Amino acid sequence: MYKVLIVEDESIIRRGLINQIDWETYGYEIIGQAANGKEGMEKIRYLQPDIVITDVNMPIMDGLEMLEKTYKDGNYFSILLSGYSEFEYAQKAMRYGAIRYLLKPLDRNELISVLKDAKNICDIGLRGKKQDTKIEYLSEDPSSENPVVRQMVDIVHKEYTKKLSMKVLVHRLHYSQTYLHQKFKQEMGITFTEYLNRYRIEQAQRYLKAGKTVTETASLCGYIDYKYFTHVFKKYTDLSPREYLKTQRV
Repeated sequence: MYKVLIVEDESIIRRGLINQIDWETYGYEIIGQAANGKEGMEKIRYLQPDIVITDVNMPIMDGLEMLEKTYKDGNYFSILLSGYSEFEYAQKAMRYGAIRYLLKPLDRNELISVLKDAKNICDIGLRGKKQDTKIEYLSEDPSSENPVVRQMVDIVHKEYTKKLSMKVLVHRLHYSQTYLHQKFKQEMGITFTEYLNRYRIEQAQRYLKAGKTVTETASLCGYIDYKYFTHVFKKYTDLSPREYLKTQRV
């Protein structure tokens, strides 16, 4: 999963971006939001997103200044939003890692298309961005002193076969997404989505060893899309599920 930070001063647009797209379907998770460039700059440095979706015109600090101050050390790509079609903005944005410059009002399908392109860019590792491919196995009984994080871990262990996301946990636990993300990362050392994926792939390996088919395993581990399951499995093991099965028959 690639991490997305949304920086937009208009709360209606910001909420719309977060809620109107099923981010996980496209391989993303929303890790935070900000209402101006200064707040966005702080969250870029703290949360280290892969993609920053930002408005250009904002109070306190605009989007271009925010990108200029964080681009070199941030190691992220950006998608710019604006109500004005100005070539100068777009040209300057490209110098700071902008993938696209989208005009408001946003077209949902156009944004989804851009997100697919952005994921491809991240996947091929432009700017030297490295992805871990070898699975690091999780502790059977991970400890956490934070009761909220403990609840999150328990939910994964008991409900990994269901559709789980930060949005589900926000509704269930009654904390903000930013709070849950930060606390989980602080206690566990990885994001919630990373933990969920690793746990699911560990279970998938057990199911495959037990004789389940790849399709059955995908369903049992909470993956509706068989192709997406194959993509995630290969990311963490360097093998497709079928290749993994062959290694077990040797």
